[in-house]
Amino acid sequence: MRALMRWSLLVLAVAPVSGLIAWRGIQADQALAAVAERDSVRRLALGLAAEYEPERVPSLLLRQIRELTGARQAFLARADGDTFRIEVVAGEDVNRLKGQRLPIDSTSPGLAGDALRTQKPAVLPDTWCDAGLVARRELALSDKIRSAAAVPLVIRGEVVGLVGLHGDRVGQLNAAHAELLAVYVEQVAGPFENAMLAASVSRLDAAEHLDKLKSEFLSAVAHELRAPLIPMLGWADLLLDREYSAQQARPMLENIREGAQHLSVLVGDLLDLSRGEVGRLALEVEQLDLAEVIEAAVARWREQSPQQHFVVAVTKPSPLRADRNRLRQVLDNLLSNAVKYSPGGTRVFITARTDAIGQVIIRVSDQGLGLTPDEASRLFAKFYRTESARKYASGTGLGLALCRLIVEAHGGTIAVESDGPGFGSAFTITLPSDGPPSPPRPITASFEALKS
Repeated sequence: MRALMRWSLLVLAVAPVSGLIAWRGIQADQALAAVAERDSVRRLALGLAAEYEPERVPSLLLRQIRELTGARQAFLARADGDTFRIEVVAGEDVNRLKGQRLPIDSTSPGLAGDALRTQKPAVLPDTWCDAGLVARRELALSDKIRSAAAVPLVIRGEVVGLVGLHGDRVGQLNAAHAELLAVYVEQVAGPFENAMLAASVSRLDAAEHLDKLKSEFLSAVAHELRAPLIPMLGWADLLLDREYSAQQARPMLENIREGAQHLSVLVGDLLDLSRGEVGRLALEVEQLDLAEVIEAAVARWREQSPQQHFVVAVTKPSPLRADRNRLRQVLDNLLSNAVKYSPGGTRVFITARTDAIGQVIIRVSDQGLGLTPDEASRLFAKFYRTESARKYASGTGLGLALCRLIVEAHGGTIAVESDGPGFGSAFTITLPSDGPPSPPRPITASFEALKS
């Protein structure tokens, strides 16, 4: 009995000590985990600071935050007047979220309002709680989102952006993440500010360049409009000055009609470019014989430019679903450029084929001016014309920008290659043979079911 009592006393004495040792071990493990997390934060912040392309910083920021938290989705909303506008999205629902405005400020209730008021990350472990209903309306969440966080980006005491995080499990985003995110955003504030400044300078440079291009464009358009107008007015004055027979008047009227057609094409290009940029370029899709469309386009230029040699090769012809007039418009632009910027007597090659995955590949190449790599990279920008093109012939710089809009409206791509000045250019169009994709239905966030 005494031995049993001694063993019991020994166990009672040792148990608290072993429990204390275990507790200390748990604390040590937690401390090590916290150190590891902070080291991870510093490593990610250094990676962000090392990014030398400012435009990539927002996307990298979201990727790093998702890596830290395991969030399913993240978006960055920039301060825009009295609201925040979502600019970058990482994860799902990119098309639905990007561009949305969030009417929130520091007085707003809920998750985002808390983050803006305190200028610290706020988390919502369960979006189906009462506060979660408000958060869903603020941050455009859906029923699939079960936890959320709002992370303010603060520079010199001012909130310049807000990061929204979505988790698909209750508690996936929690208080521990809020502490970790607070350390992270403090570390990256400097690099993010530098990126914003660099982006602002870049936007100013781009705006100045665009102003210059617009001035050149207006000058070119004025010249293009004046060129047919002057002879049209001259022929009209002659017709009004005296009486002419029908036979004498006919060539004058034909010249007036030709000038009017030129003006009509120019105005049409301007309208098409405007419609295309806002996604309203109308397409009348039908089944086409590609060889027939190409031959019809080339026939016109064979007649107008007999000094040029046109070589056409259409292999493995495939039915193509496209807008006949728009495709003809693209081909006319490319053939016009090939003729305009190539010496007489040179060849213009037009080839078409269907590749292994059913895409139609059309290629128009010439032996003309050629391009530098920088010129090739900018050639499809509206208003842009190369220095050599300006010296060689007049133009507006609209044709290739319009070609790109038409091709992209068909779900295709257009690219240019050149071996350099003097070695000609080659334009390659890739189109899906089964026609353009169906236009996506506009998606608007609806929060009717979330009203509290």
